[in-house]
Amino acid sequence: MNKDEVQSELDQLEINDESNREAIAARKYFMLLFDKNFVRRDTNAINATLDYGYAILLSSFNREIALNGYLTYFGIHHCSQENQFNLASDLMEPFRPFVDYWVKAHEKIKELTPDIKYGLVELLSLEIKFNGKKTLLTNAITVYVRECLKFLSGESKKLPEMEMSLTNEVPNNALNDNV
Repeated sequence: MNKDEVQSELDQLEINDESNREAIAARKYFMLLFDKNFVRRDTNAINATLDYGYAILLSSFNREIALNGYLTYFGIHHCSQENQFNLASDLMEPFRPFVDYWVKAHEKIKELTPDIKYGLVELLSLEIKFNGKKTLLTNAITVYVRECLKFLSGESKKLPEMEMSLTNEVPNNALNDNV
């Protein structure tokens, strides 16, 4: 498995993803990230840690959506009646790799301990570069959600910009504390 295989699947994505390329790309991505036998649905410490990290992101997005006076259950692509957080599920997608990166850096995790959970919460304090400026991950979420909501409500005609990266090779304490 290599990154070109993942990119090949992404290049074949279609509107509404009728060919299910997103799921195929995701499976290959996680196999590339962790190992060729990794299955996202397995019950193990890595998946529990990923799920916990994604839940923290989802909560951050829900908070911002609610603070701006919008309902969380009306989504764009996520439209499940069982999901009360469809909009947050849609908006958080570009931020999930920060959780993936953190978990990869700690892939020797044997169980989801309080220290691991604390480390994932601290990930919101990770310094990143967002649209050309250094900021904390939590602040980038705030700006991104507000820009998306302005666009979705018709208040802005401009699609929100999205360019993110880590600020350095060795991330701050969000990756190193407590774990």
